[in-house]
Amino acid sequence: MALRSKTIYDIKSVERLRKLLTVGYTILPAMGAVFFIFNYIIASAKISSPVFPILFSILFFPPAIFTPYILYVLLKEKRFGWIVTYFIIVIIPAVIAVTVLGFAYGLIILLLFAPFYFFCFLIKSSVDEWIREYNF
Repeated sequence: MALRSKTIYDIKSVERLRKLLTVGYTILPAMGAVFFIFNYIIASAKISSPVFPILFSILFFPPAIFTPYILYVLLKEKRFGWIVTYFIIVIIPAVIAVTVLGFAYGLIILLLFAPFYFFCFLIKSSVDEWIREYNF
């Protein structure tokens, strides 16, 4: 009987990460985009709107809550290349954006959240591949 090469150390954590990447990072940005368009339409009509705080919270909470879990799974799986990629794509631009630009809300949303969701888009295909290799 041939032994399967173990590429995943904790399959349950990786599968949970895959679910988070599939559901949490496809639906929430779409909802954020809808709220952003809705806010733009209301602002064009010169109506006061509480949509921006809702938009900010929809886009802010997944990165704030799930970043530690993403880093935990990557550390547990010893995927150090992905951790370095996370810091290059998400953390370093965020630090530069906050220190150079301050807290201009529109730029913060674009420069802080877009790289995070781009990273999630990139890693999702890789996580699918890890699970596929583990199952075969």
